This record gives sequence, C-alpha cells and structure tokens, in this order.
Amino acid sequence: MAGVASGVWADALDWMTTWWDDDVAMLWNPPGSFDALFPPRSLHLVPPTVWYALGLLRRRADGDVENAARALGAVIGCQLVDQGAPWHGTFARFREFPDPQPGAVEYAGFDPNWRQFVGTGFALALILAGDVLPATTVDAMVASIALAADGEPPERVDERYSNIALMRAWLEVQAGYLLDRPELTRRGEELAGRTVERFDLHGTLDEWNSPTYYGIDLYALVLWRSHSRSSQLRAWGGRLEAELWADLTPWYHAGLGNVAGPYTRAYGMDMRRYVAALGLWIKAVEPDAAPPVPELNRPFSHSHDLALAPVIAALDARVPAAARDGLGRFVGERHLERVVSSDPERIASAWLGADLMIGAERGRRRWPGWGQYHPATVHWRDPDGRTRWIRLVHSGPVDARAEPHGLVTTCAPHARRGPQPTTFLVSAANALDGAVWHLPGLTVSVRTDAEFVGVARSGELDEVRYEPPVSGTASFWLSFDA
Repeated sequence: MAGVASGVWADALDWMTTWWDDDVAMLWNPPGSFDALFPPRSLHLVPPTVWYALGLLRRRADGDVENAARALGAVIGCQLVDQGAPWHGTFARFREFPDPQPGAVEYAGFDPNWRQFVGTGFALALILAGDVLPATTVDAMVASIALAADGEPPERVDERYSNIALMRAWLEVQAGYLLDRPELTRRGEELAGRTVERFDLHGTLDEWNSPTYYGIDLYALVLWRSHSRSSQLRAWGGRLEAELWADLTPWYHAGLGNVAGPYTRAYGMDMRRYVAALGLWIKAVEPDAAPPVPELNRPFSHSHDLALAPVIAALDARVPAAARDGLGRFVGERHLERVVSSDPERIASAWLGADLMIGAERGRRRWPGWGQYHPATVHWRDPDGRTRWIRLVHSGPVDARAEPHGLVTTCAPHARRGPQPTTFLVSAANALDGAVWHLPGLTVSVRTDAEFVGVARSGELDEVRYEPPVSGTASFWLSFDA
C-alpha cells in the first residue's frame, strides 16, 4: 500500500507538524482532541508522538530522522518506572501529568494500554528504520520495550479486549526475539491463540463494529501477518485480517461514508466529522472514493488519531477482492443480521438503503449505559448531500432491531437506578415533537408508550427526550421516510 494513500498521509503529517513542539520534541494536543478537558497546545501527546515519528522516518526529508529520534527519546522519557506498581512500564498519559501515586485509578491517573500503543510503535520503528536511527536511540527503545513487557501484569489483558490483546500478543512475541527471552514469545503466542479461538466462535471480535478500534485491530493484524517473527502469528494474522474486512464491508455505506451501527465503541457518529482509524484504512485502500475522513481545513474531532495516517500508509493492507467493491461504492439495499457473541448474547442488525441506514443491537450485554456504546443508530443524506444522524442514548438495557425503513427498540430500567429517561440525539435542528420529527431530508414517525418531555438544543444537536411509563420500560417504533 506504500504510496497509495500518499495524499492523506502526507497531508496528515503536515497538519500534525503545525502542532510539533521543537523545544521538547513532542506533539501538542491539537484542537478537537481533548478540548472538553484541556485547551489546545496545553499538553504533549504520547502515542501520537510515536506515530508522528514513524511518519518522519517514512518521509525522510531534511531533519526528519533527527527529529524522529528526538521524538522517540522524548517519549521514552515519559515511561513510568515503579517496580511492583500497576503502572510500572507504561507511559505517562501526557508529558505534563505527574507520576501516579498509590491508589491511582487506571485510565485516569495512568493508562496501562500505553505499553501496547507505544511499544508496538517502537518495535515497528526498529523494523522499518532501525538502520537509520542512532545506535543510542535503538538501544533505548529496546530497553523501553523490555520494561513495558516486564511491567505488564500477566493476566491484565483478556482476549475479549480485542485491540489491546492483538497488540500485546505481537509486542511480546517481538520482545522475546529482541531480548532472546523465549518465555515472552510463548506468552505472546498463548494470548494470540486465545484471541484467535475467541474470534473463531462467531467470526469476529468482541469490540465489534468499532470505527476507531477496528482500525487498531487491522494495524495489529497487519503486524502479525507482515512483521512477526512467529510463523503462527503470520498465518493467523493473514486469516483474521481477511475475515475482518469481509465481515465489516457489508456494513459499510460508501455513499454515506460510514459503517452502519450499532457500535460497541465509538467516539462519534460521522467519520467525515471525526477521525476514526477505520476511516483512514478505508481511504488508504480506496484513495479515489469519497473519503470517510474529515476535511483538514475545517474543525473536526478526535484529531489526535490523525497521526495514525502515516503509520497506516507504511503498512500493507490486504482486502479480499470480494470485499473491496463495497468500499468504493454503495452496492445496493440490504438487510443484515449477525450474532456477535453468545457470552454475552449479542445480535446486531442493520438495514442499508441508498440514502438511509439503520443499525441496532439486542441481547444480554453488560454495559448498557457506557458512553462509547451506541445500541441504535440512524444515518441519512440531507438535501445538501451531508450525512446526518440519530443516536439513541439510554442508561439502562436496550433491546433494538433494525428493519427496512424502521427501528424497534425497548429501553428497560437500570439495574440499580431504576427507570431512566430515553434520549435521541439528532444532528439537525428542525420541527420535532413527540410523534413526528421533520428533519432535513427525513421524516421520522414515532409511536411510543413513553411520555414526550421536550427538545433541548446542545451545540449542533437536538436532544429529544422521553420519560418511561409507570412500568419503567419504554417501547419505541420509529419509521423513516427519506
């Protein structure tokens, strides 16, 4: 794939360069990254700095190798060393964050997964450019990989944690060969085997249909296939990569530039308005198609993941011929249903039409109110050609089913907090009431036993809110006329 996505990866590298801090050799947080918590240019990013360094090592213009070495060294300086602590061997969430103290909570005081995000980046840099990096930098990276592997609690990463399990397995196999430590290689191969066994239960990953983490899964699987010292990982990686593409492409709507929901984990609803790693892969595979990536000359969110574009361009995606066609064009109306998991039970469904698609999930999930989980979604094209969307938000269990031009859903009480309101987030402002929503290019008819409370404006969104009936369980039947 080298060169195919040159426009995207080169533009991304140029965009990230505007956020390069030459004084400390790391990337500032750009606008659209962590704006809700920190203003732009107030913190330095850790994994994206590694990805940026990989982009510099690929481009190799004047000063690029030197700056890449400086960046890699700066990230090594962010590694946490505290023998016996759960954060030993991982890296500071941001350069400015203080070292964790006893009782620190993971993902707040420290991120244990930085071991995998940074460690795989270091190992890939050694493979692709170890011959041009200073020997002192190479030695420091190898030592950092060893510290990351040794600091990782052996049982922390379950095979259900798909993206981290895939990266960790590859990194530990590589670390075993780099350090001549067969026990690390065996540990990585054993985790890989459990992850493959879990995948084979239903032909997919537990973090199913995740626009960001499918991109990380593909990154890890290409590392398995193309850059592993283990013949077993190479074989597994090639098979799982092909099967993942084959599974996801029927759910992708090239005309709307998005994968149909439901989303196990998502940071947005429109890949043309936020950076999703999967969108970067699709653009790399189909560079001439309408891009499922944001325009860089307008505001967009999750911007820190744009630094992945040069990394993806340096890798070699292999999409089965039967799956590739749907990435470049909409291939026709379809109704989909598949079992995602039987433990817990999860059944996803979707309907995709020319200008409208609907996604939903039902089953016995254990994370009903998690903010990244999108159990019912709608996308449509408005008269101006823009992709608009609707997302259901409910903090209790949701059982939803997608039908042609329709969505049926039941919203149950929370196990501890009892009956909860149901909100539909709508990316358009127009005439909405409890029974009919008149939206740009879409009319939504609503039948429900819940009480319509009203509509509130939140930024660019309308929040349409309903209170449940006395039983605490609200049912909704939505029909869509696009």
